[in-house]
Amino acid sequence: MPSEPGAREPAVQRTSSAGPRSPEAGVDIVATYRLQLTPDFGFDDAAAIVPHLRRLHVSHLYLSPIFEAAAGSTHGYDVVDHSRLRQAFGGEAAFCRLVEVLHAHGMRLIVDIVPNHMCIADARNRWWWDVLENGPSARAAHLFDVDWDPPEQKLKDVVLVPILGDHRGRVIARREITVRREEDRFVVAYFDHRYPVAPRSMGGLLHAALERVPSERLGFLADAFMALPLPTALDLQSIERRHRDKAVLQSLLNELFAKEPALAAAVDQALEALNADDEALDAFLDRQNYRLAWWRSAERDLDYRRFFDVNSLVGLRMEDHHVFAATHAVLGRFVKDGMIDGLRVDHVDGLTAPRQYLERLRALAPRATILVEKILAPGELLRDWPVDGTTGYEFSNDLTAVFVDPRAEGPLTALQQELLPNARPFDVVAREAREQVLREVLGSDVNRLTNSLVALCEKHRDVRDFTRHELQQMVRAVVSAFPVYRSYVDAVAGVVDDADKAVIAEAIARARADRPDLDAHLFTFFEEVLTLVRRGAEATEVVRRFQQLAAPAFAKGVEDTAFYRDVRLLALNEVGGAPERFSLDVELFHRENLRAQARFPRRMLATSTHDSKRSEDVRARLVALSEEHEAFGSLARSFFARCEAKKTSGAPEPLMVMMTLQTLVGAWPLDEKRLGGFLEKAAREAKLYTSWIRPEPGYEAALKAFATAVIKDDDLLAEVAAFVARIEPRARALSLGWTLLKMTCPGAPDFYQGTELWSFALVDPDNRRPVDWHRAQAALGDAVHQPPALEDDVVGLTKAWLIERVLGFRQRTPTLFDAASHYTALSGNQDDVLAFARSADDGGALVVAVPRRARLPAGARLTLPAGAFRSVLDDDHDNKATRGGALSGAVELAALFSRRPLALLHSPPGGRA
Repeated sequence: MPSEPGAREPAVQRTSSAGPRSPEAGVDIVATYRLQLTPDFGFDDAAAIVPHLRRLHVSHLYLSPIFEAAAGSTHGYDVVDHSRLRQAFGGEAAFCRLVEVLHAHGMRLIVDIVPNHMCIADARNRWWWDVLENGPSARAAHLFDVDWDPPEQKLKDVVLVPILGDHRGRVIARREITVRREEDRFVVAYFDHRYPVAPRSMGGLLHAALERVPSERLGFLADAFMALPLPTALDLQSIERRHRDKAVLQSLLNELFAKEPALAAAVDQALEALNADDEALDAFLDRQNYRLAWWRSAERDLDYRRFFDVNSLVGLRMEDHHVFAATHAVLGRFVKDGMIDGLRVDHVDGLTAPRQYLERLRALAPRATILVEKILAPGELLRDWPVDGTTGYEFSNDLTAVFVDPRAEGPLTALQQELLPNARPFDVVAREAREQVLREVLGSDVNRLTNSLVALCEKHRDVRDFTRHELQQMVRAVVSAFPVYRSYVDAVAGVVDDADKAVIAEAIARARADRPDLDAHLFTFFEEVLTLVRRGAEATEVVRRFQQLAAPAFAKGVEDTAFYRDVRLLALNEVGGAPERFSLDVELFHRENLRAQARFPRRMLATSTHDSKRSEDVRARLVALSEEHEAFGSLARSFFARCEAKKTSGAPEPLMVMMTLQTLVGAWPLDEKRLGGFLEKAAREAKLYTSWIRPEPGYEAALKAFATAVIKDDDLLAEVAAFVARIEPRARALSLGWTLLKMTCPGAPDFYQGTELWSFALVDPDNRRPVDWHRAQAALGDAVHQPPALEDDVVGLTKAWLIERVLGFRQRTPTLFDAASHYTALSGNQDDVLAFARSADDGGALVVAVPRRARLPAGARLTLPAGAFRSVLDDDHDNKATRGGALSGAVELAALFSRRPLALLHSPPGGRA
C-alpha cells in the first residue's frame, strides 16, 4: 500500500499469482469468529456459544492456541507440550465435544498455532528439562536455537538461565538457592523455580553422604553417576548410553532410598551441608548444564534465540524437519481426521525459513485454510507462499486510514507540536526508538549477530581489521533503518530476489547516511553478505541471525515503543500501522482489493483482534475526531490547562496527557482502574520515564494519581463527554461502515469476541476481558426482530443486526464472494463515498457504498453498474432511493443513505431485482 497517491510502487512488490490453492481445496469461509480461550473459558464454554455464532451465520470458529501452555497462562502462546491439548480447557475429550457441536451446526474450526517458540518457565516442558539436565547431549538439544559455543567461555556448553533477582553470589549468600530432593528427583530450587541436577554432579552428593553412612551400593551408584558420558559427548552411542544409564541409576537410587531410609537421611544431611556452604554451593552450580544468573544479564549475554525480548520463550529450530515432525504430529492427526479445518500461523517472521515451513505445513494440511500472522509495511506484499493470506492487519489499517480526513493532518500536526514541544516527525521517533531497543532490550541478540560477523570477517582480508565495536555499530544502524519486518533471502539455497535486494539496499543507504563516521566499505561488505554476493557457512549464519533480529527490532522499536511516543492521532498507531501515513487515497484502497482478489481471495479481514491496541469502535471515534479537529483542538487546550494542577512533580509529561485525552475520547466511559492500567502500560512501552525492565515507582505512582484525579474531576469529564456526544453519531456510522466493508471486500471477514456489539477495548489485557455472552445472545435476538435507530443504539444492536443480515446474504450468494468473482471500483466523487461492485459469471452483482465523510455535498451521485438493484438492508418502502422500484444508473447519495449511512444493493442473475 503506497503511502501517498502517485507514489512509485515500492520495491517489495511481487508478481501476482493465481492464488495458492486450487479452488476446490478447503472449505470456503463465510466468516470467522475469534475466541480467546482461558482457564476460565475452555472448550465446553466455547461449545455453549456455538448456537449464538451460528445465528450470526458465522461458518468457522477461530480459537487461540489449544496445546498445553504454561500454568495459568491466559493467552496460550507459551506452549510447553505440542503433544497434549490443554488440560485447563478440558483436554482432548472436551475438544472432541466442541468439534462435534460445531459439525452439528454446520461449522468448522480454525486454530492458532505457535511454531516459533516454546515456554521454558514451566517444568512440564520435558524437552527443555532434558536440555537443562543433559546440555548438548540432550536428545532434545536439536529442537532449540541455542548457541553452545559463544565467545564467552563461561557460557560454553551451558544455557544461560537469567531468572535471579540479584547477582548469583548475593543470592547464594541470602540462601535463596538450594539443592533439594523432591519426589524422587534432585533439583536446584529458587523460590518457585525448579531445575534438574546434572546427573554427573550427583556423584559428589552421594560421596558426601557416604562419609555419614557407609554403603557399598551407594558408593557404586556415586561412581557410576560420575562415570556417565560427558554432556559434550555428541556421538550417538555416548548420548544413548548416557540417557539409558542415568535413568537406570536414578531408579536404583530411589529403590535404595526406599529400602534403606538411613541412606536417604544421610543424603538429605549432605544437601543441608551443601546449601549452608556458599563456596561449595557455587561450585556445585558451576557443574550444571545451565548457568543461573541475574535477570539483567539477558540484556547482553543470552545464548539462545527467544521470542522478542521474552526470556521465558525459547526459539525452536523449525527449519529442521525432525523438529517440525515432533511439534506437528498431533496437530497433523487432528487435521487428517477432519477436526481442524484451518490454521493461523503465529509470528511467521520469527522462523529461519518461513517458505520452507509453510510448504511443509501445506503438505501436512493440503486442504486446510492457512493464514499467516504477517505484518506488512505500507507497500509490501505478501510473498507467494502456499497460504491463503494474512490475518488482516494491513486491511484493518487501510480501512482506518481511508476514512481519516486528510484535511486534519496539518491542524493535528500543529496541535501536537503546540502542546508537546519536543514532538518530532514519526519516522524520526521510530528510528530513535529502534536504536534504543537494540541497545537496552535486544542487546544479547545484537551481540549474537555481531559475534557471527566477527567470525565471518576473519575469513575476508578486506574487512578483517574492523573492530567488534565498529561491527556492532553498523549492525544497529542497518537494523534501525530496515524498512520492513525482515528479508526472505534463502542463504542455504542461495536464493535472493529483487524485492529483497531493494529493501536491503534501501536500509544500507539509510544507515550509511545516518552513520558517516563508519567506514563506507563496512556497509558495502554487509550488503554483499545479506544479498549473497559473499557466501559460505559463516555468511549463511549472519543472514539468518540478521533476519531474526530485524523482525523483533521492528516490532519492539516501532509498535511497542514509537507508537506510544506519537499522539498525533492514535487511531493510526495500530499493529501493522504507519502513523506517518496520515490517510489513504480511496484509489489505493481499491487497488489493494483488486490485488487481493487476484492473489489471496481467501485472506482474513480483521478490524479488531486480540493484539489490537484499540478496538475498532475506539478507532472509529478517533477517526471521527479527525473530522472535528477544530473542536478537538479547543478541547485539548482546555484539557491541558485543567490538568496542570493534577500533576505531581511535573508528571505526567505532555505526551501522556495527550494519551490520556485521546484514550478518554476513544473509550469513554472509562473508570479509574482501566485508565490507570492503560497509562502505566503505555508509559512503560514508551520507555521514556519508566519501562518494563527499569520501572520507576515514583513516576508510575504520579501517573496513577493523575488518572485518579482526572476521573474524579466531574467538570473536566463533562467536557470530554460533550465532545464524545458530538462525534458519536459519526463514530457509530463509521463502525457500521467498516463492518459492512469487512463483510464484502475480497477475503473472509473475522470477528473478535464481543465485537458484534459496540466494544470500546484498549490494548491487552483490557481487550481480553471476559465477554458477557448472555448479554450478547439477548442483544442478537432483540436486534434481529427490531434494530433500533442508530442514534438510540447504546448497545450496538444495529451492528449485530447488520452482521446477521449481511452474513446471511453472503451465505445465500456465495458466487459473489468467491475466488472467481470480479471486483470493480465504482466512479463518483471519491472524496465523498467509497463504493465498489462485485459480480459473478452467472450475472449476479452487488454494490457496496459507504460515505467517507459525515456531511455529503448536495447533489452527490453514485453511478451503478448495469443491472437492476434493490437494497439488501431495507425494504423498498424504507429507503427513498428504492421507493420507485429497482435502482439503476446514477443514484443520489442523499437518497441512498436516507435510512442508514451505508448501502448494500443486489442485482440477481438475469438483472431483475
